[in-house]
Amino acid sequence: MITIKETSNEDLPFLSSLWNDGYVMKWVGFPAGLNMNAEKMEAWYQRLQTNRNEQHYSIYDGEHQFCGETFARQIGQTYEVDIKLVPNQQGKSIAAYGLSFMMAKVFMQNTDAHIIVDPHPENLRALNLYQRLGFQKTARYQIEGHYIYECTYQNFKPHLDLLEQEVLLSPYTQDDDSLVWSLTDVRNDYAWQAWDGPYFEKSDPLSYEQYLTSKHRQRYLEQPQKVQMIRFMGETIGLVNSYWENEKTRWLEIGIILFEEVHWSKSYGRYALKKWVDRLFEIHPTIQRVGLTTWSGNHRMMKVASWLGMQLEARRRQTRYHLDKYYDSIGYGITRHEHDLQKRYPVEKLQRNELKSYIKNWNKKPENIQYLGIREDQELLGYLGYHQKNKNTLEIITLHCMTRQKLMCAQALIFEVKKIGRRQQQQFIEVKINPRQLSIYETLGFYVVDDVDDVYILIQVL
Repeated sequence: MITIKETSNEDLPFLSSLWNDGYVMKWVGFPAGLNMNAEKMEAWYQRLQTNRNEQHYSIYDGEHQFCGETFARQIGQTYEVDIKLVPNQQGKSIAAYGLSFMMAKVFMQNTDAHIIVDPHPENLRALNLYQRLGFQKTARYQIEGHYIYECTYQNFKPHLDLLEQEVLLSPYTQDDDSLVWSLTDVRNDYAWQAWDGPYFEKSDPLSYEQYLTSKHRQRYLEQPQKVQMIRFMGETIGLVNSYWENEKTRWLEIGIILFEEVHWSKSYGRYALKKWVDRLFEIHPTIQRVGLTTWSGNHRMMKVASWLGMQLEARRRQTRYHLDKYYDSIGYGITRHEHDLQKRYPVEKLQRNELKSYIKNWNKKPENIQYLGIREDQELLGYLGYHQKNKNTLEIITLHCMTRQKLMCAQALIFEVKKIGRRQQQQFIEVKINPRQLSIYETLGFYVVDDVDDVYILIQVL
């Protein structure tokens, strides 16, 4: 786990070593390093303490080994950012996490900010990193040939590990009153209301005094098991909730609001709902399913439900009438078994060459096969290969599990392929197997559509 902290006196010896390393500093024009000593470092730190326009952070790994620095320097609405890592910490995704952290800090303070970098044109690793995080090349440059790259909050693509660590849920407190009131109850034409059941009648706006005595504010304060605030980098950006569709039958549903449109399409909602589902299964040990109901006009919510591993369970056609048009009511759900499967066996994408020692005739396999795998302590427990057979079908080419829990491993891998298929709006998953494999695939939800010369063709409908 990466730790990023505001730079203090105790970090200065590590920073001095970093800045004196010519291998690190060559990309910023100092191939011999900066020749910093303790006196120079102390003087720099004193200037930093009084400079309100600069933020500086030191980066450490899970074993508290120094990794490097990241900083932001404000010039009007523009912020210059950078990150430097010691050589033995490079190539570990720390740079992507650290720079994403710094950018998120800036954008949470000022969503109108423009963040710039000035990379060396031969530093291909840095150029690739900047583009992955949302930077775009401009026609401007400070040194000829060193073009400036710029990123706005709209284009920012936070690193996934940062989202996992910094999207947090916490109870509503009285300190949230003013913000939540201003973003939910002052008007009845907020951007989020256009997607949150817009076909229902909207409630009347409330004064601040009315809000403080409202039933929903009391629920926020008194029922943290039903409502939690979404915080990112210390800022409140939304809320998640839960409600009983039928408490007697243990039918629990969830919802979410991201207050301001500027924070949409950053995956904050995905990670907030992921943590909310985790928590609900913990605090309600008897429920066997968590559901989410939306409407066919809300494509973002439908994608989030699929990303969470929820299955489409109900489509009530043309039951939502909004702006002179009919929409479907859409119901998704995830069972406790499916949820536990994802937690116990997290699936990741594998590079083709990682399976060279596992797959026979590896070099004869088609290049277009995508591979998924499950690891435990860096040991590969199982893998699955699939490809796009046609516009409606994903085909499983290979599936192999090396763990004793073969069925659970196979279920997790196939569950991930189903999620991918649903996100891509596929209709079927297909697999060709021999008779000995038939029973396990039938257990996994496949059914036979054909068999030729002892080769069974099975499909599963998505």
